[in-house]
Amino acid sequence: MTVCYRITYKSISLMAAAMLLAGSVVNAQQDRPDTRTLAFVMTTLVPAGYYTKEGKEECPKGLNSGPREQFPLLYPAKGKVRTAVNTQLSYEGDTWLPLASNAAYEAIPWYEPRAKVIPGFNLDGRVDADDYVGADGEQGVDNQLYRAVGCVGNFRGPDGMFYFHRNRYMRNREFNRVLIEVEEVDDLDNDDSVTVNLYRGYDSLLTDATGMNVYPYSTHRIDDRWGKQIQRTFQGKIVDGVLTTQPGEAAIPWMIHSNPSLHYISDFRIRLKLTEEGAEGLWGGYTDIESFYYAVNKSFSTHHLSYGQGSSPSLFITLHKLADGPPNAAGERTSISSAFNVTFARAFIVRSQPSERLSRASD
Repeated sequence: MTVCYRITYKSISLMAAAMLLAGSVVNAQQDRPDTRTLAFVMTTLVPAGYYTKEGKEECPKGLNSGPREQFPLLYPAKGKVRTAVNTQLSYEGDTWLPLASNAAYEAIPWYEPRAKVIPGFNLDGRVDADDYVGADGEQGVDNQLYRAVGCVGNFRGPDGMFYFHRNRYMRNREFNRVLIEVEEVDDLDNDDSVTVNLYRGYDSLLTDATGMNVYPYSTHRIDDRWGKQIQRTFQGKIVDGVLTTQPGEAAIPWMIHSNPSLHYISDFRIRLKLTEEGAEGLWGGYTDIESFYYAVNKSFSTHHLSYGQGSSPSLFITLHKLADGPPNAAGERTSISSAFNVTFARAFIVRSQPSERLSRASD
C-alpha cells in the first residue's frame, strides 16, 4: 500500500513553530533541540546615524564632493595638458595608496553632520564635548564613523548606494552569512549570564520571491573551515528582553559583488532587542580604518563611488583625522569609534557533530 503525505505551507509553519517552542539549535547526533539555546541569522547591517530627506537638517552645507566634483579642482585644465597618467591614474593611485595628509585633498571642504542624537555606544566611559547622545538618552556616545560619512551620499540611508548594496548582498551572498547563537538561556526576559557565539554560515536565507523580505526559521550550518577566523565567544546578559555583551574582538565578513573581505572591530559589543521572530539593535566598537577603507574600495570602483559622491582619498584623510581608538605601540590611532544598525531573523543551527567550546573567547 502506498501512503501519500500532503505537505502544505501551513504544515511547515506548524512544524517550525513546534521546533521554535523546543529550541533553536539542533544536534544531529542527539536528534533533539537544545531547549536553552537561541539562534539568529543576520539580515541587515548598515552604519548607524541620523538621516533626513536630502540631508538638509544634518548637512546644511550640502553633501560632500565626490570624484566628479573634485576632478576639475585637482586637475585644472588651464595652462596644462591633461593625460591619463596625470589625471585618471593619479587619482587611482591616491585611492589605493592614500596619504593621511594630502594638501590637495585637504584644500577641498569636507562637511560633517550636525546631528546631536544618534545611535551608538559610550566606548571610552567618558562624556566629551564632541560626543553624541544616544537614542535612548545615553550620554557620551562615541560614533566618529558617522561624523566621517554622515554627509557622504553613498553611506546615507535609506537610498545611498553603499547603504542599499550592503543590505542587498547581505541577503544574496552566503559569504556574509553571520550567525549568532545565545547559549545557557534560563529566561528570555531577564538572565544575568548567557554565552554568545558568533559564527559564519554558508546556507541561503529564507526569502520571498523578490529576495528582499526575509522569513524567520531558516536552517543554517556553521562554516567550521573557511569561517573559523570569524568565530568568537562573548559573555553577556539579558535585561528586559535586551541582549548585551561584554567587549571583545570581532571580524565581520563583508562581500559586495565578488570581492570578499573582513571588517575588524575591537572593543566590540552587541545590544539587541529580542523578539519572537528575530532581533534588532546595534553592534559596534572601534572599527579598523584600513580594513574598512579597503573593503569599500574593493566593493566599488571609483566610477561607482562617484554615483554617490564618494571620494576615497578624502574619506581616508577624514577617517584618520577623526580616529579615536586606543593608540597602538607606535602611538598611532588606527581605528575609529562606530556603531551599526543590525537586524536578525530567528533561525535554526544544525550541527553534524557535537560542538566544541570555542578556543578563542573574549574576556
